[in-house]
Amino acid sequence: MKFVLTTGDTNGNDRQIIVEGIDLKRFIANPIMYYKHDSSLMPIGRWEDIKMEKSKETGQNVITANAVFDLKDSLGKEVARKVNEGFLKAVSIGYFVTEESSIYVNSKPIKLIKKCQIYEASITDLPANQNALKADKFQYASMQDSIKNNQIAREKLPCFEKTKDNLLIAKGSKNDFDKHEIDTWGYFGDFEDEQDTWGAIT
Repeated sequence: MKFVLTTGDTNGNDRQIIVEGIDLKRFIANPIMYYKHDSSLMPIGRWEDIKMEKSKETGQNVITANAVFDLKDSLGKEVARKVNEGFLKAVSIGYFVTEESSIYVNSKPIKLIKKCQIYEASITDLPANQNALKADKFQYASMQDSIKNNQIAREKLPCFEKTKDNLLIAKGSKNDFDKHEIDTWGYFGDFEDEQDTWGAIT
């Protein structure tokens, strides 16, 4: 069964992953599946056909994969049953951040993950990315609504423009940003209290 592992949407942790910057090599070589990122237990399955593809419904690039559950493992069998019966529908990735930057949107900090390396993906109940779901027509409709809403929000911010890499860069005077400092290139600097960028979960 196919899942969308991650999208370019801003997630519940106020992070936005640039899908085109995701390195899949490590994950493809060792496609671990956990339940809720619990590496203290044995994997409950693996992922196959891991790739970046463009959603026909949204035109946006997403990372997809097919779930293969270990039905000889008790937890893997139970998670597979809950997925098959619709009690669990979501997935969450574990990744190492290799390049990032930060901006403010409506005085709210958003961390842009420009480049990262996925090392595992987990079946979960409450994903940070609301569109990381089992792939079906309802999920794609949700993605389309989310992207449309994100685009509307960005169009209402005259102090930002979108680059070809899907990043938001600041333009205008410092007064446009509630006196938050910006660097000379127009990107907001990294937050001093968020330097634990060796790895993250979304």
